[in-house]
Amino acid sequence: MSLLLNFRGGGAPANNAPASFWNNLKRIFLLETSSKICPVAFTLAEVLITLGVIGIVAALTIPNLMGKYKKQVTVNKLKKINTVLSQIVLQSGNENGAANGFLPIGQTVDAKTTENYFKNYWFPYLNAPTIFPSGTAPYPNIGGGFIKSRNGNVIGISFVPAYSSGRAMFQTNDGVLFFVLVMSWKDENDADGNQISTKVFSEKQSVYVDLNEIKPPNTRGLDIFQFILDFEKLTAQPSGMNLTDAQIKANCSYSGGGDYCLVKIVRDGWEIADDYPW
Repeated sequence: MSLLLNFRGGGAPANNAPASFWNNLKRIFLLETSSKICPVAFTLAEVLITLGVIGIVAALTIPNLMGKYKKQVTVNKLKKINTVLSQIVLQSGNENGAANGFLPIGQTVDAKTTENYFKNYWFPYLNAPTIFPSGTAPYPNIGGGFIKSRNGNVIGISFVPAYSSGRAMFQTNDGVLFFVLVMSWKDENDADGNQISTKVFSEKQSVYVDLNEIKPPNTRGLDIFQFILDFEKLTAQPSGMNLTDAQIKANCSYSGGGDYCLVKIVRDGWEIADDYPW
């Protein structure tokens, strides 16, 4: 096939075109190719600025993502615990009858009755729980107590299992620790008119759950939450369900006790909302 372009007049062959044309064409081709293969490099200043921007974005974003992740993990654990406690109440109640069949409601607490109650009403409905012996103290003493309120104050509650005081503590294989009280306080006056308080068995039982065993922060509203189980009505619900939203918000705050933070999570649709004292 003959080349149609003719770079010289008078019918001269195309292969005699000026050498300068071919050189220019070659130079243009090489320049275009090299610009595509090797783009212009960033300067050191541009690289440092880019890395700085990436670092700032990461510093602002990663903590927020981690916070959301921890909140979701907390909610998921609480949902699971709520299901476990509800099943214990229903299964144990249906199979064993009302709690007063084992507990003399209103009578003074004693160790043998408490131990037998947990062996029949609780432990068979858990998957091989680790039971802390009566009298042991798994939590370290932090100055007059073992756990903190949301406001940082140490709580005087004795987080120590003691059947003689109607208290039991056990841990499930997923790392959740349960502290259960089957007692309440009964106030009476003695012969001299002095008020005395006595531990008596109760059908309503307080259940404290620690989501991460005995590890810190050991604080209400962060890793410690409270349920109330009623073995007469066969219900399990957060402590404080009868309170108003205003009362719950005042308690579940940075300056509050944190006793009712679980209720706030439930009322917010099983979610740790933006106004939660996290």
